[in-house]
Amino acid sequence: MNPERKLRSVKRLHRPLSSRQWNKKKYNRDVSDDETNVKQHESDFQVQTTDKELRIHLDLHQYRPEEVKITSDNQKITIKATHEEKNDNSSVCYEMTRSFTLPENVDFKSALSTMNSDGQLSITISRSNKETLDEVPIQVEFKE
Repeated sequence: MNPERKLRSVKRLHRPLSSRQWNKKKYNRDVSDDETNVKQHESDFQVQTTDKELRIHLDLHQYRPEEVKITSDNQKITIKATHEEKNDNSSVCYEMTRSFTLPENVDFKSALSTMNSDGQLSITISRSNKETLDEVPIQVEFKE
C-alpha cells in the first residue's frame, strides 16, 4: 500500500463525529438557576435545585465509598470513582468521572456527601444569600 493511500485510510478512521453521532445536550452537565426544580438527565444521576440548596444524586453501586473522590474548583464540582479488580490471570479497572458547573451562589464549604448501602451518592450544597460582586472595591492606604 502506498503512503498516500495509508494516510487516507487513517484520516477516514479519525474523522470528527457528526452531529448525529455526538449529542451535545446529553453530555452538557451545567446546572443553572434557569433549570427546573428536578432534572433527570440520565438514569445514573439527578440534580435538584431549591432556593436554599442544591442536591446531586448519583448511582455509584459499582464503587465503594473509599473509591469515590469529590473535588470542587472554581464553581465546578467533580466526582471521580475508580474500582480495580485483580485475579490470577486478569485485571479489570472501572473509572467514572462526572463534572457539574454550578451557579455562583453556592457555598462549597457547606458541601456534604453521603453514600448509602445501595451505592446511591448524595451531595448537598447550600446556597448563599449573598449576591456575588463583579467588582470588589479595595481601599488604598496612603503612607508617607
